[in-house]
Amino acid sequence: MLGAARRSGCVLGQLMQTLRPAATAARSYSATPKEGWLHIGQSWALNGKMTVREALNSALDEEMSADPSVFLMGEEVGEYQGAYKITKGLLDKYGPDRVLDTPITEAGFTGIGVGAAYQGLRPVVEFMTFNFSMQAIDHIINSAAKSNYMSAGQISVPIVFRGPNGAAAGVGAQHSQCYAAWYAHVPGLKVLTPYSAEDARGLLKAAIRDPDPVVFLENELLYGESFPIKAEVLDSSFSVPIGKAKIEREGKDVTITAFSKMVGVTLTVKDLFTLNPCKIVPSGPFHITFGFVSCRNFFDRLRAQTAMELRASMILMIRCYASGPGVMALKKKAAEILSKEGISAEVINLRSIRPLDRAAINASVRKTSRLVTVEEGFPQHGVGAEICMSVVEDSFEYLDAPVERIAGADVPMPYAANLERLAVPQDLAYQIMLDMGDDSSNVSRETSRQSRIGKVEDIVRAAKRACYRSSSMAANA
Repeated sequence: MLGAARRSGCVLGQLMQTLRPAATAARSYSATPKEGWLHIGQSWALNGKMTVREALNSALDEEMSADPSVFLMGEEVGEYQGAYKITKGLLDKYGPDRVLDTPITEAGFTGIGVGAAYQGLRPVVEFMTFNFSMQAIDHIINSAAKSNYMSAGQISVPIVFRGPNGAAAGVGAQHSQCYAAWYAHVPGLKVLTPYSAEDARGLLKAAIRDPDPVVFLENELLYGESFPIKAEVLDSSFSVPIGKAKIEREGKDVTITAFSKMVGVTLTVKDLFTLNPCKIVPSGPFHITFGFVSCRNFFDRLRAQTAMELRASMILMIRCYASGPGVMALKKKAAEILSKEGISAEVINLRSIRPLDRAAINASVRKTSRLVTVEEGFPQHGVGAEICMSVVEDSFEYLDAPVERIAGADVPMPYAANLERLAVPQDLAYQIMLDMGDDSSNVSRETSRQSRIGKVEDIVRAAKRACYRSSSMAANA
């Protein structure tokens, strides 16, 4: 490992000598995607959609092409092309001087990245999961976040820390935390939380171009999700402004705020899987299609995998389409459920946690007079608590009901699948596959279905309470 660290330091030193003269060079953007653009699968070209993975990959590619001071570093970002294939193809295109594989030492390579930013380069540091960023938190907070202030503006730190954040599936308490509130607490950092492909592409471009350190919190269960994409989003100069929320759905009765994967829970829980499937094969009450093999029992699928496919990162990238009574109920939008009951919900995708778009939130609350916040992190001192305080400070007189908060359970994430389902405000795709495929489960499909629906119903009931709509005791049980 020490030898690898020395080699990385040597490469970085050569990199600085090579790229420092170019650090102040003007960016060069083309009006259309560049020829040979390294996107994965090119699905957007066929059906007008783009996955979050493609969006992140294309943003990195275009920013590296436009600005020679941008470089990537992290564990397995080069030869392995990223643990989640976000950096696929970039090593071949830009070489080892700009795509650096590092040793397994977050404190080491994060410190190197911050030092490179001091010298005018624009590092993009990947954490295999943001849980590992705790090994490097001193560099992120005490060095990156505070240097501009402590130097009276003489030192800029244009660095991006990116990687998957929040709960995944079956990885236990130490790998399942949401760090949005953690890093949003720190002055000097900007904290972004993309949901859609447009968010991911536009916000990552904005983060790389920003002169300040940015914490870019992705969600690994969204990497394979496909979203409609507009033509202007594919322009290489496109970016999403930092600090601006997006109204995903307009309404007049209640405001619901969410970020990252929770936006999807608030809007919809349909179309959970979007990788190109093989074909739909009828199998009992469900029609299940896996990206590699169709089978009724998911554990048969696991036994059929090679050692490489059994990697957790690959398991989470498996996608399926399913239909049947246990899954069709998931194809409901929380906002649509409310609409059918006469409640018009306005859904706000926060996009940026720090800076927080307080103006957009308060404007919506002043229109609807009610607020529900949704997040998957711990409730105490969470993002929802900050949003609530902002509304109390600026729009208290407009509220017609107490603010409702939906959050994760105030406990370390359990490892047991049945307890894990109860700890987060949504059911996970991986767990749905387990439920559909495991006939030996002690929990019936109907019970499992009700537990999944309950996650959406939590939001629905909260909105009803905010709108003075009573729910039956049975529904709240």
